[in-house]
Amino acid sequence: MEVAHYLSTPNGPYNKSQVARALGLSRGTLYLSSKQAAKDKQVAVTIES
Repeated sequence: MEVAHYLSTPNGPYNKSQVARALGLSRGTLYLSSKQAAKDKQVAVTIES
């Protein structure tokens, strides 16, 4: 998914529609941000304390 975001950045070579079509995803999927990093950080803080 990171590659899709890289390819469709504002100055990237492709627009979001092209990337989504090539990957077989809906274009809206490319706008979603991952929440996993925040969850992982919360778990790490809980473990440390």
